[in-house]
Amino acid sequence: ARNHALIPTRTYNTRLKKISVPSNYYPLDDKGKDKRFIIDASNAGTLPIIYEGDWDGTFKTAWTDNPAWVLYDLMTNQTYGIGSRIDNTEDINIFKLYKIARYCDAVDDNGRFVGITDSKGGLEPRYSCNILIEDSNNAFQLINQIATIFHGKPFYNNGTIDFYLDKPQETSAVFSNNNVLDGLFNYETTARDSEFNTVYVNFQDKDKEYHIRQEIAEDEESIRNNGRIEMQIDGRGVTSQGQARRLARYMLYTNKLEKELVTFKAGTESLMINVGDVIDIKDELKEFDINGTRIHEVDPSNGTLTIGSFETGSILLGGQGGAYVTAPTGYQTLQDLYDKNKPTINQDSTITRHLFTMNELNLEFETGHTNKLPISSISSSENKNVVQFANVDNDLRNTLRLIPTGSMVHFDLSNKERHQYRVMNIKPAEGNLYEISATQYNSGKFDLIDDTDLKFQTNIETGFNIGIPEGAIDAVTEPASFTYTRINQADGRFTLEFTINAAADSNENFYRITVIYPNGIRTEKLAKKDGSQTKVLFRNLEAFGDYKVFVKSEK
Repeated sequence: ARNHALIPTRTYNTRLKKISVPSNYYPLDDKGKDKRFIIDASNAGTLPIIYEGDWDGTFKTAWTDNPAWVLYDLMTNQTYGIGSRIDNTEDINIFKLYKIARYCDAVDDNGRFVGITDSKGGLEPRYSCNILIEDSNNAFQLINQIATIFHGKPFYNNGTIDFYLDKPQETSAVFSNNNVLDGLFNYETTARDSEFNTVYVNFQDKDKEYHIRQEIAEDEESIRNNGRIEMQIDGRGVTSQGQARRLARYMLYTNKLEKELVTFKAGTESLMINVGDVIDIKDELKEFDINGTRIHEVDPSNGTLTIGSFETGSILLGGQGGAYVTAPTGYQTLQDLYDKNKPTINQDSTITRHLFTMNELNLEFETGHTNKLPISSISSSENKNVVQFANVDNDLRNTLRLIPTGSMVHFDLSNKERHQYRVMNIKPAEGNLYEISATQYNSGKFDLIDDTDLKFQTNIETGFNIGIPEGAIDAVTEPASFTYTRINQADGRFTLEFTINAAADSNENFYRITVIYPNGIRTEKLAKKDGSQTKVLFRNLEAFGDYKVFVKSEK
């Protein structure tokens, strides 16, 4: 102070407010070090336990940067949140939030940290939130901003604040032309001018004294074809370069792969899904095949269904194929498993009512109402069609006993691309109908977002890094050769095994293989480059007609 006219500016790296977290949550070790950030994954040894045992619904006060619990604090705090307007135990689906929190922390089913690569040789949580809220904000806008950190959204559901999270998940329901109003699905696509191909994420880098830096994700093919169309976002709460990169990829691939919107009206089947659920749509106008019929009779003992008219000439998908049926359990969330005749959660957050175990209920938590069951055959006799299921055991029989007659059954057919959508809104329409709005869902984007092979350029020695000059083309190396082998299957169909040999100086990271079937249907696979030789399989092809195949290198 004697040598300076002004008091020097001082900054501190601190852990700030402690908030409510689950009683079984231990992200810090005994010395206060965060167990979830590992610098060298190769020498990490046994990874730590973050969630110890099952959670009983009680909370403790501790520090965390998990965005799910930051969100919970903003909703329950009565001083700076909206806690005075809601009941934190009855109005918030804390068990759904708990599931989201575990996904943010990147733990396995046993609560052990497995982590996401930080692209520098270490591991880190999938999402974290380090944020300083100094000014007044609209509470609901801020809650939505925090939820976007884990690509989620809060919404009202039967008087409760619920949440959904954009992550890989199974199908919750199947809709076809047979169980929607007038058999019609209304489609639209996003505007072309919104299809950006470059994403910039601004974030405060904890490894660079929290200076603001920028991370970028690009779709080079789109840039070459359409010019650069940019999107710039602020990574609020993001202090990791790895998380900033994943956020940029998420925005880029979601915009690139999920362009289609669909709306339709359906009956009581709509009550078995929720906002955020993934549904399959089997539209005969897209698949050129009728797929779905009503169930007339269920025989659990023999493992069969008697169904309505169905074109048995349609080729069933073998291997991973099956039939989608509705088997409502009556339970959707962990809250439903509580005995409602006993006391509820007390004011001190202790639980005294009985929680049924999975064995007592003989069901798995959050299995959903739609079940995919393996089938062995569909036979026709005496003017009826009978579906025979494979692996008839007690689990299958218990599922079949829950299937109501008159409900729908849908099948996986060969050479049919799945059309999946995420439910965004459900609202009552006329009569007993509900209008459903959904956006296209592509689970393949998550592999691209979390891809461990896309490394950062760190410790660059040269003082010059001009990148690619404006207007230049960053060419991708073509494969050195491309061959295929035909493998005949026992059912008369065949598999094509493609072998892509990379050039010696190759710079590509992926191969896009496009197959056009004899009937004109087009399907694609994006395969990650596997060293000098990459193999890709297309199964269950018909033994007639000409197939056209195209291979393209991509970065």
